[in-house]
Parts: sequence; C-alpha cells; structure tokens
Amino acid sequence: MLKDFEDDYEVCSCMSISLKEIVDAIKEHNLTTVEGIMDKTEAGTACEQCQSAEKSEGNKELHLDEILKEVRG
Repeated sequence: MLKDFEDDYEVCSCMSISLKEIVDAIKEHNLTTVEGIMDKTEAGTACEQCQSAEKSEGNKELHLDEILKEVRG
C-alpha cells in the first residue's frame, strides 16, 4: 500500500508531515504506536484526522495506523 504513495506525500496536512518523515521516525525510534508517531513527528496532533480512518471522516487516503501496520508488518 505505501508503495502507491510518493515519499513526499503529505500524510498530516495540519503539521506538514510527509510519509517519509513518518516511516523514518517509525524505523529510527522503533515506534510501535500511533501515539509514539505523534510524539516524535507531531503528525496527528492537530485535527487528528490522519490518525485513523475512523477519525478521518473520509478526508484522508492514508492514516498513521495504516502506515505503522505496514512498516511493522
């Protein structure tokens, strides 16, 4: 799924956080939770819609929980 998006795809538009920044943070800091991603990158800390599909109201194509699941496998 992540391969369908460019590295510079903006996952969190409120904080201007890219897919690459999120993936790099997960790998570098061995993150295992959405909260960990939020703490290290600030993604998902404003409107919260990029955290998960349940919170996005259909406005986002990619969410932090999905990225985490794919990176952690």
